[in-house]
Amino acid sequence: MRQPSTQPASKPRRRLSKGMYILPSLFTTANMALGYYAMLEVLHATATEYWHLDNSAKAIGFAVLFDGLDGRIARMTGTTSDFGKELDSLADAIAFGVQFEFEASVIIDAAPE
Repeated sequence: MRQPSTQPASKPRRRLSKGMYILPSLFTTANMALGYYAMLEVLHATATEYWHLDNSAKAIGFAVLFDGLDGRIARMTGTTSDFGKELDSLADAIAFGVQFEFEASVIIDAAPE
């Protein structure tokens, strides 16, 4: 004869609302938008208006923050997906690859010969 278990019954997993699936993608999209914003600020920078480069650096700093948070939020909420991984790779390429190359080319072109 089987003895009754003394452990409490486990709670059924609560289904996440549809809004939770979009949360990590919002952080990834913010990362991508900050990369574009940093590129625009570099375009507006001149020798007399160098503060645009400060704004570009701040945007990249926030992009790093959002990049670190999007994966953690996806894992904490259990909403990881292949689409999210691909979107994160695209956002990283824009914010940390294209933006720096773009900034370097603008600064090199603006340098006196």
